[in-house]
Amino acid sequence: MLSEITSAFASIKAANDILKGFSVLKTEAAVNEKAIELQSIIFSLHNHISSLHSSYDEIVQEKRNLEQKIMDIEKWETTKQKYILKELNPGVFAYVHKEPKESVSDKHWYCANCFNAEQKESILQNRVRGETRNHVYACPQCGDKIEIGNPDYEMPDGGVMESTW
Repeated sequence: MLSEITSAFASIKAANDILKGFSVLKTEAAVNEKAIELQSIIFSLHNHISSLHSSYDEIVQEKRNLEQKIMDIEKWETTKQKYILKELNPGVFAYVHKEPKESVSDKHWYCANCFNAEQKESILQNRVRGETRNHVYACPQCGDKIEIGNPDYEMPDGGVMESTW
């Protein structure tokens, strides 16, 4: 981008020098020659300015993309602070809401893999229900499965939240 700016200024200076030189030209042929040279410089200047405009547009778009990434990271950090990694059964982990409420939206577990690696909130889905000893929960995003014998778990505050899904 700096080279385009330098080239644009050089073209402007060359055009200015040609315009100054018009007053000392004696013949129409010399004037025409300088006019053609001036047109060439103006065309070059136009190309440099177009290139600068394109570079500027790219920089503005990159700035917007970076701002969006920052907003996404800040949003993720806010979301992440609401959850805690909980061992549901020995060796079986999921992210649960730190402060559960009676709201149905807080009665869920997030896949530990997606939550950590992908920074996604992927709710584990109960795939086996009814008269079974174990419950199998699967992540719809990555396909990871967890199996737990008792889907009721104790929350950080000591309360028990029953799985009623």
